[in-house]
Amino acid sequence: LDSMKEAAKRVVGGLTHADSVAVVRFSTDASSENSYLVPATASYRFKINAWIDDIMATGSTNYVDALSEAINIVRRSLPDIQPRLADVALLRRLRT
Repeated sequence: LDSMKEAAKRVVGGLTHADSVAVVRFSTDASSENSYLVPATASYRFKINAWIDDIMATGSTNYVDALSEAINIVRRSLPDIQPRLADVALLRRLRT
C-alpha cells in the first residue's frame, strides 16, 4: 500500500494547474473526492495528496467499481466523450 501511495503522489506531483484530476480509491467500495475532474491547482494537489495519505487497507479489492467510477467521472466531466464499446463490454464481463 505504501508503494501505491508514493506512486499516486508522484503522479499528482507531476500535474500542473493546466491539468484536471480525480482520484478514485477503492477497497470493498469505490469513492472519489469529487464526482468531476477538477483543475489540479497547487492547493487541490495538496488536498489530494492528504487524501491519498489517509487511504487504509480494508475490505476487498473491488477494481471493477473503481474503474466504473473513473469512467463515470470522465463522462460527467466530458459529456461529449463516450467510452469505447470494448471498455464498456469489459466492465460488464468483470461485474458478473
